[in-house]
Parts: sequence; structure tokens; C-alpha cells
Amino acid sequence: MSYLREKHIEQREYQLKIAKECVSKNSLVVLPTGLGKTIIGVFVAAGTLENFPPKSKIVVLAPTRPLINQHYDSFKNLMTIPEEQFVVLTGKTVPEKRVELFHENQIIFYTPQTLRNDLVNKRYTLENVCLIIFDEAHHATGDYAYTLIADEFVDQNPDGTILGLTASPGSSKEKINILCENLHIPLENIHTRTRKDVDVKTYLKPMDVYKIGVNLTELMGDAYLAIQTLLEERLQYLSQLGFLSVSSTKLYTKVIRKDLIKLNAELIRLVKGDGDKMGVYSALSVNAQALILYHMLELIEQQGLDVLLIYLTKVKQDARKKTSSKAVKILASDHRINQIYIELKKNEDLSPEQLIHPKFYVLEKLLLEEFKKHPESRVLVFVKLRDSVKNIVKKLKTSNSEIIKPARFVGQATKSKDDKGLSQKNQLEILEQFKQGQCNILVSTNVGEEGLDIAECDLVIFYDVVASEIRFIQRKGRT
Repeated sequence: MSYLREKHIEQREYQLKIAKECVSKNSLVVLPTGLGKTIIGVFVAAGTLENFPPKSKIVVLAPTRPLINQHYDSFKNLMTIPEEQFVVLTGKTVPEKRVELFHENQIIFYTPQTLRNDLVNKRYTLENVCLIIFDEAHHATGDYAYTLIADEFVDQNPDGTILGLTASPGSSKEKINILCENLHIPLENIHTRTRKDVDVKTYLKPMDVYKIGVNLTELMGDAYLAIQTLLEERLQYLSQLGFLSVSSTKLYTKVIRKDLIKLNAELIRLVKGDGDKMGVYSALSVNAQALILYHMLELIEQQGLDVLLIYLTKVKQDARKKTSSKAVKILASDHRINQIYIELKKNEDLSPEQLIHPKFYVLEKLLLEEFKKHPESRVLVFVKLRDSVKNIVKKLKTSNSEIIKPARFVGQATKSKDDKGLSQKNQLEILEQFKQGQCNILVSTNVGEEGLDIAECDLVIFYDVVASEIRFIQRKGRT
């Protein structure tokens, strides 16, 4: 392939084979994180350019700016096209300049919303684009920008090619069908590999996966039981009104959070409708209370009583606001919730270690063992909530161990003055520090899951239960 800097690429057989099958055919490539989807994208780009006029353009899309900048670097370093023909266009580039740069460049990298806006406003067309690469293609659902872009591309250039790249298209056949339909990819053009495939195994080092169970403390158990009782009361009320399809003396064992989210949507529909609203308004409030209580139980199980205390404090503060919901006000004034709050505050003052989830001490022990055996190791710790990320980093920094060097890694959004987001520049600086060993532990929310070039890790720890099949595959690929 004349468009490739072949000396810079480890050409793996499975990548070459998949890429060859994707040239000139709309295709979806499903590869676990870490197996080189970007390289396949580069191969397909090079192969496609050989079949089209010399000035044909290629568009590469990815959901975030750090990820799109990473692709820009990869394609620029691996292709023979002059560097000045590559450009990144995001919302930070003014529309007039985007039009100019689109016409001047050949390989163009976008965040999806930026290209969508330009197409909606008819600033230019895609008729000279021979290939669009949709990275993290599982986002192509609903009204996400990927869907409109794919539709516009097919209308404007029927001869162009679409390539979707993802670690997981979803767990069900229905999800895969919707994804392929939205990206105009025939189901027979899905190319999949797993870590177990013969042509992939050659390039992988063995991975050991094991689970460590942790018991709740007595204090956690008491708080859990009290909140579970509150939840059961709400579930029984909803059942008596006929809004739950199951009955039991222990409804909390039968009804999951997803059921209540579904019920919430149904109750809102009934409120907006013309039918009988008997009991609907009170059910809506009680259901909202049940969802809050479910969240509290999750915090106890997964994060610890220190995080629950932060949440209860926020609930009590919110309850004092005029805009507060009835559900929040009822829970904030419940004497049993107040009793839990008082008990936690007392422990925070006298013995704060009682509030810490016991799995933190297991985490700390694992990290110490890893770095004593392998001082050059890199460890990624995935955590569900940003409050927990902050807490874990703070605790690890005070662990009196020089070998533990943690860093907080979260998204760009600022949640509060105490929970500021990381700019794209900050994120890239932290990743570079991680590669260089200035920090050796990244404590990350799901911002670390999607495609970012995080240095290969020796150990990945899931601090929480991983609910999404997509997240599980992405996280595993970091080792």
C-alpha cells in the first residue's frame, strides 16, 4: 500500500485480512480494546484511497476531542500523505474557517456534532469523501450525530464507504441490527475477533482474571438494613396501588432499579394522558423516593458510608430549596434517614475509618503488593462515581507509601467547585505522566474506557461491579 509508512507499522495478519475485506464495502469491525482497531482504520483508509481519485477525502469521527486528536496523530504518523493535508475540526473552530479547512485538506478529523452541524447548515457536502470512519460506533443509536452523518453521506455519495469500529456493538441481536441499520452496514459485513481467536492470540500476553469478595462491616449492614426497610415500604405501597406486577413480602428481592425507571416513564405518561389519574401523582412521588433509596443502597454496597454521608448531606441541603421535589423533602425529614445521618456524622468525627468501604483496604493491599513485586508497573483503577475517584486518590496519597503515586482521571465537565473537570490538555498531560511513570496509578471514571491511548497496563482493577457489557470489554482491553 503506497499510502502507508510500512516501516512504522507492525502488520498483524488479522488486521490486514479484516482491512482487505472492508475496502469498498460498508463494514463494522468488532475488536476488543487493545487489539488495534485504529490500525485497521489506517489500512482501510490507505486501501480506499488507491481506488478513488487522488484528491478524494477521508473523514474520521470520534466522540471526544482527546480521542480525535489521538487518531490525528496515529493517521499522520502512519500514512505517507503530507502532514499539511491532515486537520482536526471541532466546535472550537469557527464555521467559516471549518469550511475553508474542509476544502483545503484531505484527511479530516471531527467530533461528530461539529460535522453534523455543518451538514445541517449545508456549509459543504460529502460528495468528495470516499470513506468515513466512525470510531466507537456503538454510539450510532437514537439521535446521536453519527446517525444523521451516515444518512447524509449515503445520500450525497452512494459510492463512498462507511467503516464502523467498536469494542462491542451491544449484547443483543436487536442492538446490533439497529447499529448496522443506522450506519448502512449489511449484517454480513460484520468482522469480529476475540482474544481467543487463533490469529489474535499470537500477539497477546496471557491475562489472569480473578474476583475478590469483600464483606460489609456491621455499621454498613445496619445502614443497609434500615434503608432496605424504607425501600420495602415504598414498593409495597406501589404494589397495593397496582403499579407493580409482582407481589411478595420481600419486594426488594423481586423489583430491580430498571423496573422502577420503566414505571417512572409509565407514570409520567399517565399524568400527561386523559385517563383516570387516581393514585398516579402519589405513586410518582413514592416511585421517585424508591429510586433515591435504591441509589443509597448502591452507595453502601459499592462505595462506602463516607460516600453515602456526602450524598445524604446533599439530600438534606436540596430539601431546603424551594425547587426541591416532594420525594426529596419526604426522605430528608424521615427520622430513620436522620438517624443514619447522625450516626455517620458521629463516626466521621470520632473514627472516620469506620466509614471507608473495606474494599479500599483490599485495593491498597493489592497496589502495595503489585509495586513491591513490579516497581515499574502501571495500574488502572476503574471507579463508577467521581466522588469515589476523589476519595480514593486522597486516601492513597495519605497511605505513607512512596511507591504509590495515584492520579485522578475524570471527564471535562465541572460538577461543582469541589469537583472540577479535567480539560483536554490536563487529561493528555496526566496520560503522559502515566506513561513516563511520574504517576503509576490512574483512578478513572468511564472516561478512561473509550479508546484513549492509555499506556498498556499491568493491572486493571474494577472497583465497582461493571453493569454494561460495552464497559466490561473496554476496560478489559486496557491490560
